[in-house]
Amino acid sequence: KKGEGSPKVVAICSSCLSGDDDAEAITAIQPGWHLETMEREIKQVTPYELHRINEAKSPDEEMQKLLAEAEHPVKLKFLIRGEPRTNQAYEAGFFEAAGHRLRDFFLVQYPELCEAVITPFCCVPGTAARTWVDNNPHKAGYRCLADPFAEANGNDNGMGVTHIFSTQTIVNNMNADGDEKNAWSLEVWNSSETNKRMKPWLGGQQMFGAATNRQESGFVRTELIFSVIQEILTRKGASFRFGRELAGISMTANTTSREMRPAGGHWTNSADNVRTFQQVQAKGETETFHNFDRVVISTGGAIGSALDDLDPTLKGDHQLLPLMGYIIVGPPEQLPPSERDIGVVFENEHMYLRSTMNGSFAVGGGMYFGDGTDEDVRRLRWSSGVTEQMGYFDAKNYMEQAEIGKQLMQDPKTLKLGGCRPMSVFGNFPMLKSYGGGRVVLNTGGGANGFVTSWKSAQLATDVVMTGTVEEPAWEHAFTKL
Repeated sequence: KKGEGSPKVVAICSSCLSGDDDAEAITAIQPGWHLETMEREIKQVTPYELHRINEAKSPDEEMQKLLAEAEHPVKLKFLIRGEPRTNQAYEAGFFEAAGHRLRDFFLVQYPELCEAVITPFCCVPGTAARTWVDNNPHKAGYRCLADPFAEANGNDNGMGVTHIFSTQTIVNNMNADGDEKNAWSLEVWNSSETNKRMKPWLGGQQMFGAATNRQESGFVRTELIFSVIQEILTRKGASFRFGRELAGISMTANTTSREMRPAGGHWTNSADNVRTFQQVQAKGETETFHNFDRVVISTGGAIGSALDDLDPTLKGDHQLLPLMGYIIVGPPEQLPPSERDIGVVFENEHMYLRSTMNGSFAVGGGMYFGDGTDEDVRRLRWSSGVTEQMGYFDAKNYMEQAEIGKQLMQDPKTLKLGGCRPMSVFGNFPMLKSYGGGRVVLNTGGGANGFVTSWKSAQLATDVVMTGTVEEPAWEHAFTKL
């Protein structure tokens, strides 16, 4: 409410909820309270900033600093004794913490991740990651600029992710919200700059503008990430058993046992280069292993019978959902080396583009839910006709929204695949569960944001499996105990 002097918020406190109209102090964070949204009248208030208010030693003091900048009445929304994992401020804080974990731990300890994780933080001068990229250009497939956060200059668009707009309306909306633009440190290009700089990505299509984020962005070469992680874990003594699936899991006071059985199936390519997985029942005996004291399960969209038996609510209550989509990969050397370190998003079309290390276009996206069975998930269907989920989710129509997608679809060398991401019931927050006091931990459900949240969810899963809880109080609501 706008009062005399600095604005104050009234009627947002425990006593106010019981009808005390004289209360003036804002006590934003009571037990179970989380500030969720704030109207944009306060300058540059992002969900990240709201999260910092919620976690501050004195939320009231931080709140009043922002209220002092308000020029109009301010509306605030609180989540009281609700589910924090559906709170956009809590989600934003988790995203930010995941980025910091990648930057401050993973890229410091394992700089070779920069072969598969392409971000400006791989090129910060004086870091182990920058040294690795400079010494391994044949693996990185890109070279670092002197300043990885610098604005586009000449023919090099730099690093990060460029969001491209195919309508003038979305450009106008972005330009009208200066606070939003400044809060995200966006580098904005007009139509002429966009069409010139992003020419290799557009296939001749004319765009209306773009905005590039270099501070909190990047992309993952999904075709390489597992092999890089496998090498890291092998050096640490890990062993891998491929061609197996989890058949059962049980816990005693001292051990956790798991059963493994052969997993059948093989990949096939159709005449038009569509790759699908054909599931075939494998022959062989089930093996039982008793030598584990803790187990972490990081499942994909196919839950499997063992996890279903352990926690029937995952399927029964639709807590873990198979989020289906598509990807196409063009022939190599289509994109020059200068374009292989930046990600591209066609905002209106919800299409996500990047380069592979050898310069192939990789275009992904699409978002619909399958029928929920493991067989449907593992098939990784490529829909070539109108689906029951409406025509938008037809693979051909989806990819041909943009000119570059249309050209790739017409190329017989383009590989076409279906895909699936496990999405939690929380939407933008992963599914972390603890069973038996941490003897078994589930870490999954990142959905379309899996390669963002995984850096932090992995840390929390490690905390829970080692100690039964998380070390950082800010994330005590991030997992479910069963």
